[in-house]
Amino acid sequence: MKRLILSIVLVVAFGGKYSFCQSYQYGLEISPSFDFQLQTASNNTWSTVSGNGFLLGVFFDKRLNEHTFLGTGAKFEYIGFIQKQGDFVVNSFQIGSLNIPLTFKQEIGITENWFYSAGVGLNYNFLNGQRVFGNWVNLNDIVNQWQPYVNVGINYLMDNHFEIGMHARYHFLDLWSQTYQITTQTKTKLFSFDFSIRYTLASH
Repeated sequence: MKRLILSIVLVVAFGGKYSFCQSYQYGLEISPSFDFQLQTASNNTWSTVSGNGFLLGVFFDKRLNEHTFLGTGAKFEYIGFIQKQGDFVVNSFQIGSLNIPLTFKQEIGITENWFYSAGVGLNYNFLNGQRVFGNWVNLNDIVNQWQPYVNVGINYLMDNHFEIGMHARYHFLDLWSQTYQITTQTKTKLFSFDFSIRYTLASH
């Protein structure tokens, strides 16, 4: 009898833990973003260009244990940078990309609702264009189309469905190809700050 009871306890304990660790959730995500180009010239002078955009797509989170998730997903990302003279648009540069993140999310202490997150990701920039005095120019040939990045952030779980968060991303590679950097004698790095709104469709 003792062996039977012990066996049942072990099955329930490890079986429950295994089932819990196998759980996952998925849903929809939209994130308005604020983006900055940090441009450094050959004489070490620098300047910034600000823009904004959004991310829209789906997420998938795998629960590793009671307090930890590993997440990924697929999002369309749009970023626009506009330079004006008065009310007239002089220069408009736009980036459209596929964004694939891989994020580790951990509960902060015993708060239950607050999480910190950190991870890496990859952007494939496939829609790159510039409007100069009314004319559109395709920039795919001079943009680094594969752009890896690192991100950190904080998330707040509002209820069983809604989650909000703030995240910062640093893109490793120069925005422009090596040939274009040599031509312009300028290096350009991209920083992004996202405000994410997530809605969980299902949890298993």
